[in-house]
Amino acid sequence: MTLLHLFTALCLLALPAFAAPVGDAASPARSSTDGPARGSTDGPASNQVTIAVLPAAANVQVGDVISVTVRVEGVEDLYGADMRLQFDPSRFAVVDAQPNLPGIQVTPESELLSPDLVVRREADNQAGVIWYAVTQLNPRPPASGSGALFSFHLRAQHSGAGLLSFTDEQLTTRDAELISIAIQSGARLSATATGEMRSEYVFPLMLRQY
Repeated sequence: MTLLHLFTALCLLALPAFAAPVGDAASPARSSTDGPARGSTDGPASNQVTIAVLPAAANVQVGDVISVTVRVEGVEDLYGADMRLQFDPSRFAVVDAQPNLPGIQVTPESELLSPDLVVRREADNQAGVIWYAVTQLNPRPPASGSGALFSFHLRAQHSGAGLLSFTDEQLTTRDAELISIAIQSGARLSATATGEMRSEYVFPLMLRQY
């Protein structure tokens, strides 16, 4: 059982007063006043769920800061997410979103999934790892559509090129069932020192189907 599965299960058990109606635990009844599920739902639902790092490429000067967003496209019945990314810590560093808290924080986004319980939102600039895990809580309905999961800022520390990529990625339903996803990884990040000639570094975009 993964960390996200465990916390999703604990959330469901810890909130009996908000449990889904008997007879349809996975899809609770919605009244006309409930409103739509979170996330944009324009157009028909996509059969292929995609997770992307945006921007897909960036070329900056050393000392500059890059704003990065992790976004989900075309998902249905989303209730939790567990994401880990890797970057080159010799060239880039995550800027702490909340310096008053211990550790280095990234920023939860509520465009698609409501961050009711944030399990992890941390970055390790020594290891070059970002870990974000979040789940909604009952009685909030599942989210469908597209939107940002979380965001962060990277500061270019030294010149050179690096790849920001997923190392672990999970999306789950209210019942902690895994949602089949395709991962778009391969954000191209490069930095040049003042006076250096800029070069275009190209890394292939990789698409993996699960």
